[in-house]
Amino acid sequence: MSDPGSDTRRPGTTTTTSRTLMATSPAVSVKRGAATPRTTALRGKKQKLEVLAAMVMAGCARTRALAEHLCRHAEAGNAEGVRELLAEGADIDEGFENARTPLMLACRGGHMPCVLTLLEAGADLEKCGPGTALHFATTNDREACVRALIKEGATVDAFSSRGHTPLMIACKYHYDAIVTALLDANADPLIIDDVGNNLANYACNSDDEQPVPQT
Repeated sequence: MSDPGSDTRRPGTTTTTSRTLMATSPAVSVKRGAATPRTTALRGKKQKLEVLAAMVMAGCARTRALAEHLCRHAEAGNAEGVRELLAEGADIDEGFENARTPLMLACRGGHMPCVLTLLEAGADLEKCGPGTALHFATTNDREACVRALIKEGATVDAFSSRGHTPLMIACKYHYDAIVTALLDANADPLIIDDVGNNLANYACNSDDEQPVPQT
């Protein structure tokens, strides 16, 4: 006797329907190392990251190359080359060779067309490597560059990496016209350096080491 709906088959037997389903069901197997949707997606992301990294590196190399060329043109006094490179996106304040910016190099050489081009393009007057652009102009006796920088608002009492102001340097080398320009711009004649030297000390000791390298 059995309950209604109970299975009346003997234990261990299978029905025809069960055998048919077992025979027709596909066997599912995944080979070791075979791609799955997840691994495929991960590989795709990795490839995209590699491409992105390559693009970033290429962009950095181009940026660096443009900055180097801009410095070279500024140093050589090639104002047209400076303008072209700025138009291509060269970083106007990127330092090259001991952090010398294009403006510093143009001032060092007294290349007024380049100086004016860089100033009009917004070059940073206060960026300091061995010194600011005003230190470079003063050290190399570039009066026109000094006056142009002052007109644009350069800090006249900025200190170089060796602790000298442009006025100290001008006094040291007896660049009278630059001394006048700096004093007219309210440079402080009472400032002393880190070891206690004042302007009189600089004016009387012109044979010491240069405050800012010329080359």
